[in-house]
Amino acid sequence: MKTIAILIMTLLATGIMTINSFAINNTMKIRIAIGNYSDETIIRFVDGSSIDFDGDYDAWKLFSSNPSVPNIFSRDSAGGALSIYALPTFSSSVTKNIFLKIGVATTYSISSEEIGAFDSGVEIMMKDIVTGTLYNLRTMSTQTIPLPVINESDSARFQIFSSFPASIKTNNSSCNDCPDGNASITKNGEVNWHYTVIDSIGNNIAEGISESPAQKINGLTAGHYSVSITSNFPATENNLFSIKSNSVVLGATFLNFNATPEGQSISLQWSTGVESNSDYFTIERSTDEITFESVETINAAGESTITRNYFSSDEHPYSGISYYRIKLTDKNGALSYSKIEAVNYENSDLISVYPNPVSSQLNISICNNKNSEVTIIIRDMTGREFFSEKITPVSDHENHSIAVASNFPSGIYMLNEILKEKSYVQKIIINE
Repeated sequence: MKTIAILIMTLLATGIMTINSFAINNTMKIRIAIGNYSDETIIRFVDGSSIDFDGDYDAWKLFSSNPSVPNIFSRDSAGGALSIYALPTFSSSVTKNIFLKIGVATTYSISSEEIGAFDSGVEIMMKDIVTGTLYNLRTMSTQTIPLPVINESDSARFQIFSSFPASIKTNNSSCNDCPDGNASITKNGEVNWHYTVIDSIGNNIAEGISESPAQKINGLTAGHYSVSITSNFPATENNLFSIKSNSVVLGATFLNFNATPEGQSISLQWSTGVESNSDYFTIERSTDEITFESVETINAAGESTITRNYFSSDEHPYSGISYYRIKLTDKNGALSYSKIEAVNYENSDLISVYPNPVSSQLNISICNNKNSEVTIIIRDMTGREFFSEKITPVSDHENHSIAVASNFPSGIYMLNEILKEKSYVQKIIINE
C-alpha cells in the first residue's frame, strides 16, 4: 500500500493526476512556499476512511533532502507522516495538527485552497500554536510568516479546526403568547461552546456556555429568533429559527373555518359545535404565520350545544399570501384557536411592485387609475416609517421608482398602498 501511495504522490507532483481525479468534496489544501520551492498537504473528509492510515485514501509524506525546501504534513493516529490525510465523514467538528520541517530560518508564505467544496455554513480555522494567530482557511489570502529551523520530530506548529454547522430542532408553543416553546441546538463534536439567543426585536433571551454538544433553550414564545454560536477555537456562526404556535381548542369546538377571496375582500366563515363560557371571537391575520394582528372582534354565544355559524370579512386584505385564524376568548380570559387558513389575494386595482427582492431601485406600476390619488408608505417590521409619498397618475399606465440602495438598510419591509379608500399591504425584501 505504501508503494501505491508513493506512486499517487509522484503523479500528483508531476501533474499527471490531480486530487480532483478522486471526485471528492470537503477537501482543503495548505501550501508553504519560499522562492521556487514549495510543498503542500491535504486534509479531506471521505466516506469510508478512518483516522488510521488507509492506502485507498491517504498518502505518506515524502521529505525533500534539500534543506531549502520547506515541508508541511499531518500525522495519522499512529504518528505516521502524511501528505494526504483522509478523515471519516464530516459530521462533527474536528481538530487536527499540522507539522512543519524547515531547514532554513527565514520568512515563508502560507496559503490555502478549497479544492473540494465544503457547505456554506462550515468554518475552517487554522491556529499558529506559537503566536496564537488565527487564519480563516476558507477566505484568507497568502500570508507571510517567519519560521525558525524546525525538525521533522518537533511538535505541531499549526492546528486546523473544522467546525461542523449547528443543527436546530424546535418545538412549537401551545399558543401565540405561551412561553412553552423550545429549541434544541446541537454542535456535533464540540463542548464548552458559547451561545446567545436574541428575539426579533433585539432582546437577549438566553446566553451561556454549553458543556455538551447539545443545548436546550426553554421558555420561548411564538416568534423569530437568531442564535450566535462561538466555539472555543474560536469559530463563529449565526443561525435563524422560528417558534410557531399550535392551535389549541379549549372554550369551543370548531367544526370548520374557511377564508376565501371575494372581490376586494376576504370572506371568513366558521362554525362551532359546542361553546362553553365563550365570550368573543377575534379574527387574526398574518403575513408569516408567526406574528398575528387583530382584524375584527365578534361576540360569541356564551353557552351553546348546537351548531352555530359565524360570518365576517377582511375589507382591507394584504396583497399576496396571508394567513387567517380565529381566536376565542372565554369569560375567564382563556384562549383557544381555530386552524390556520392561507389565502392568496391579488390586488385587482393593478398596482404592481417589482423587482422583489430589490437591491437598488424599486418600481411601482399603476394601471387604470388615472387621476386617482395613490399613497405609498414603506415601513420596517417594527412599524418605523421609511418612505411616504402621494402619487396622482396622469395616464392609464404610469411608473414610479424609489431609490432604496442608500436609503433603506437590508431587511423585510411592508409596502402600504392606499387607493380609493382601500388599503393594500405587501411584503418587500431589500438587499443592499
